[in-house]
Amino acid sequence: MLNLVAVSIVGALIFVHFFSAVSASLGGIDLLLKLELYTRGLTSIVIPPLGVVSARTHSVPVRISIVVREINLDYIRFFLDNAVHNKAELMELIKSEFIKDLRQLALKVILIGMLGGLVSGAVMRFDRKRIAICALIGFITSVTLIGAVFTTYNTDAFKNPEYSGNLKAAPWIINLANNGLSKLNELNRYMRVMSDNISTVFSRMNALNPMDDDVVKVLHVSDIHNNPIAYNFIERITKNFSVDFIIDTGDITDFGTPVEELITESLSKMPVEYLFIAGNHDSPGIIDSLHKMPGVTVLDGEITEVKGIKVAGWADPSSKGNEINSAGDREILELNLSIRKWLTETSVSPDIIAVHNPKVTNSLTGLVPVILNGHTHRSSIIEEKGTFMINAGSTGAAGIRGLQSESDIPYSAVLLYLEKPAGTGKARLIAVDVIKVSNLKKGFQVERMFFTEEEQKFE
Repeated sequence: MLNLVAVSIVGALIFVHFFSAVSASLGGIDLLLKLELYTRGLTSIVIPPLGVVSARTHSVPVRISIVVREINLDYIRFFLDNAVHNKAELMELIKSEFIKDLRQLALKVILIGMLGGLVSGAVMRFDRKRIAICALIGFITSVTLIGAVFTTYNTDAFKNPEYSGNLKAAPWIINLANNGLSKLNELNRYMRVMSDNISTVFSRMNALNPMDDDVVKVLHVSDIHNNPIAYNFIERITKNFSVDFIIDTGDITDFGTPVEELITESLSKMPVEYLFIAGNHDSPGIIDSLHKMPGVTVLDGEITEVKGIKVAGWADPSSKGNEINSAGDREILELNLSIRKWLTETSVSPDIIAVHNPKVTNSLTGLVPVILNGHTHRSSIIEEKGTFMINAGSTGAAGIRGLQSESDIPYSAVLLYLEKPAGTGKARLIAVDVIKVSNLKKGFQVERMFFTEEEQKFE
C-alpha cells in the first residue's frame, strides 16, 4: 500500500510540474500561468527579454510562474484612455479576470494531478481497482497542494521583490506605482511654467543679440528614458522658440518593450521634423515603430538634409539587440572606423554628425562642424580642431527613475543656431543656448554662448 501511495503522489507531482500551464489574458496582456515544483515558495513574473520579478509569497515548495507572452497595445491604449473616468470599474474588471484565470489554473492542476496518479498506476501495471485508487490519491495530492499554496499566500511579499536579468537595474518599477507617478502631474504643471519663463528670458536675450532670419535653429535632445514630461518640455521649447527641427541622440526608452511604444507616440505630435539616432536602451522593436511614425526620421549610417543642414547619424551598436548593455570597446572602435571611412568616401559632407555614445566619435574632430551625442546624462560643449562636440545631457532628467532620485538631475536640452552653408561650404555654428530645468530645486538656467568664425576653422 505504501508503494501505491508513493507512486501516485510522485506521478501527480510530475504531471503538475510539466503539464499544468494555462493561457490567460489580463488587461490586454496575454499570459501563461504555470505551477512548478521548486525549492522555495515563489511567485515569478517573467517578462521576456527583460528578466524576472520574484517574491517569496507562500510556504509550499512550488513556483507560480506568470509569463508575459504578448502585449495588446490597442487594448492598453483603450484602458489608459478610459482609466481617468472609469478607473474603479476597469480595475475591478481586470481583478475579476485574473481571479477567473487563477481558478482555471487551480482546476487544471487538480485534474492533471488526478491524471498523473492514474497514469502512474497504469505504468506500474496495477489492476483497475488500484489504478482508481492511484487517481484518487493524485486528486487528493493536487487539492492539498493548491489548498496549501492559497492558504499560506502573502501578497505583501511583493513589497520586497527579487530581480534577475535586466530588471536588476530597475527596482523602481514596483515602487513607481507608490510614489513615482504622483509627481508627474505636479512636474507637468511646473514644466509649463518654467517653459513660459524661459520664453521670456529668451525674448529679452534675442532683443539684445538678434539672430538673422536665415539662421537655422536645431534643438538637440537626448536620453529621455520614458519620461513623459520630456515631451512637453521639448514641444514647448520648439513652439516658443520657432525651432526648425529636432535631433534626438537616443535612449528614448529604458528597455525597448512594446509598452514603451505608447510613450514614444508623443513624437507624432511634434510640430517639426524629428531626427532620431538610437541609443543602447533602444531595441529593434522600438526603432521599427519609430520608422513607421509620421514626422520621425531614423538615421543609421544615412545622411539627410533639413532646412539646408545636412545631418548624418549612426545608431549605437547595442541597439541591434534586446540586451541593455553599453557597447564594448571593440564595437565602438569598429563604428568609429566605419564613420571615418564613410566621411572619406562620401561626396556629400555632413554639417552635423549625431551618435549616442561620445566615444564613438573619438578622433573625428576637425572633419565636421558639429558632433552631437548623449549617453552620459551630463551636458557639455567642447571645441576641438574647429569641431564643437555637444552633449545634451538628459532631456528626461534620467527618466522615470529620476523622479525618485535624491539627487537633482536637470531636464536639459541644447538649442543650436546654425548659419546655412554658402555654396559647397559647411554650416557654421554661431551660438548655442543650454537650457536646464531643475527637477527638485524648481529653478531653471539658460546660458547662451556665441562662437566666432575663427573658432570653427578646421585644422
